[in-house]
Amino acid sequence: MKEILKQTGIVIHNQKYKDTSSLISVLSKNELMTYQVKGVEKAGSGTLKFTQLLTKLSFNYANGSLRTLTDAYIDDNYSDIKLDLNKYNYALIIMEKLNNFYSAISEKELIYDFFNELMEILKITNYPKEVALIFEVKLLYLLGVSPIFKTCVNCGRTFDIKNGVFNYAQGGMICDNCKRRFVANLNGEESTILKKIYVTKIKDVDEEVLLEYSKYSKISEVVDEYYRFHLEFDSKVKKVMKELNK
Repeated sequence: MKEILKQTGIVIHNQKYKDTSSLISVLSKNELMTYQVKGVEKAGSGTLKFTQLLTKLSFNYANGSLRTLTDAYIDDNYSDIKLDLNKYNYALIIMEKLNNFYSAISEKELIYDFFNELMEILKITNYPKEVALIFEVKLLYLLGVSPIFKTCVNCGRTFDIKNGVFNYAQGGMICDNCKRRFVANLNGEESTILKKIYVTKIKDVDEEVLLEYSKYSKISEVVDEYYRFHLEFDSKVKKVMKELNK
């Protein structure tokens, strides 16, 4: 008989498996693990609700080569996010990156609380795009490819960031002496805000902070380019959003 274990976590990815089952990827305190949910396609089975993205579950599972849910309870359906299409789309962007890069994250013990804190902000904010941007910028640190702000990436000199420019291909700031030789993806003011996004703690993020971030729309575009150049990643969710907004 297989051992029955308990777990709590959030569904961040799902896919069909065989004829009537699904596989869900559940983010928990210590891991991102795949579980089989049986009977999803069967009428009246009641298990479909456990496979929905952005659903926090407390559940039991049978341990084995493929972990299988035996029963579950929904702790949080995140309805405040799911009922707002714009918020849900940005939650999808966050989950897409998290599912894609989880194995490469250096400090996995931080990511569960980080994700939870962002979802709580996303429930009540008027600036969902900026919440997703915070995740994207801070994820770069956890992946070990964060931008360099303290010194010029070309000459190594320390300088006032307001006088420099940001170049995503170079991986950070270019000082006032070197900047004429490089493309300025962000000017000094925009670079200052990007650094603020990078260093500001989640507990200090409020609507006033997010409002300030929202005034610098170019930063999100440059962060996307940073992911393409350094991580060869292009968000499928953002592509769909862009097509729908045409």
